[in-house]
Amino acid sequence: MARWCKIWDGSPFDRVRAGDGAAILYGRRMVMHQLAQPDLMTLLLSNRMANGQGLLSRCLVAWPQSAIETRQVVRFEKPEDRREIQRLFAVLKGLMEATPGTGKSAQELTPLELPLTADATVLAMAALNQFESLMAHGADLAELRDRTSKALENVCLPHRWRDDGH
Repeated sequence: MARWCKIWDGSPFDRVRAGDGAAILYGRRMVMHQLAQPDLMTLLLSNRMANGQGLLSRCLVAWPQSAIETRQVVRFEKPEDRREIQRLFAVLKGLMEATPGTGKSAQELTPLELPLTADATVLAMAALNQFESLMAHGADLAELRDRTSKALENVCLPHRWRDDGH
């Protein structure tokens, strides 16, 4: 878990392999998409070691309410015939075909910074301040401080927030 946190942060990390020996890797990033059943996620999200390592605070967790008993089929259609799916595939194809920005080697990524607009910065600071209030002792998110404190960073990385609002 500690290594995953280090990779997620973009920090250099060491790797030892039998085939090519030891190396320090720079410019790596980790993205992980994990789907799991509620019983397993309950175990993971309540695990003290997983929480203490900081891994879970770097995860955007979604737990949608089940739609079972509410789904009614009106007609069948192929997903690929829907305009919004076609548009999504076109955007994803463009992203997959784009050449990534690299550093000293093709394996060292230099991701583009996507700056926030002035309006988005105002909204982000308001959200950050609201999160801070919600983490207070006895408040709604007091038991989730590790995740709440990184929520905005997960969305706005690499921005780092300071007390003076910058």
